[in-house]
Amino acid sequence: MTLSKRERVFKTLELDGEPDKVPIHCFGFEQTGLSFQSFKNSEEWLKYEDYVKSKFSNVKYYIREQRFWNVDLWGMDPFGEYKIKVRYRKAPPEYPDCRINLMDGRIYKIVKQVNTGLEYPWYVDGYFKNPEILKSYWDQFGKPTELVNDRINYSSQIWEGFIDAISPYFYPMANLPINPSEALVGGITFFRFAYYMRKNPNFIHMIMDEYTKVNIEIIERLSEAGVDIITFGDSPWGIT
Repeated sequence: MTLSKRERVFKTLELDGEPDKVPIHCFGFEQTGLSFQSFKNSEEWLKYEDYVKSKFSNVKYYIREQRFWNVDLWGMDPFGEYKIKVRYRKAPPEYPDCRINLMDGRIYKIVKQVNTGLEYPWYVDGYFKNPEILKSYWDQFGKPTELVNDRINYSSQIWEGFIDAISPYFYPMANLPINPSEALVGGITFFRFAYYMRKNPNFIHMIMDEYTKVNIEIIERLSEAGVDIITFGDSPWGIT
């Protein structure tokens, strides 16, 4: 028996016997990398349909890459990437040509990839190295819990229209806006994270409480819309 993408995913997640085959999930191509540029110039790029459209909202969702990988599960939702109003500005002068994430203190520099010449935001450092710096930024630009984007319409009709359009190709996981451990360690650096875990763990708890509250708020809104699988990526720092 051949299962639908959704049936295959839920049979696996709920340990409900054996699915017809192991569900496939991957993170896909790095868009600025050489492999993605090769994909764009390949026959497969022309082979797979570019987008599907929701009958409810008439919004187009681009799924060429997902079809190429033939995934069963993919992190994608119709509510967009701005569930929290993350803002950037020019980094402090000791970081020339860089910008800072005002919410978590991560500093990035836009550098061209060697093989493709395309721009990529490389992580440089964390700026919130002590509670005073973090507090000054959160006081000025808002705590994470104050940055939840209330302009997003978490409508069940939007979600259902999205599911109807993409379900023949894969089943979606909605995305959370904050990767808590990654944002924490990236914003205060590995060394300061280790230091405060020993010397001032309440500082770490305070940051993580803020990030967690944001994600819980978004989870509640997604759940009300009918979303049944939610994901966030939080493994690169190795402390999750």
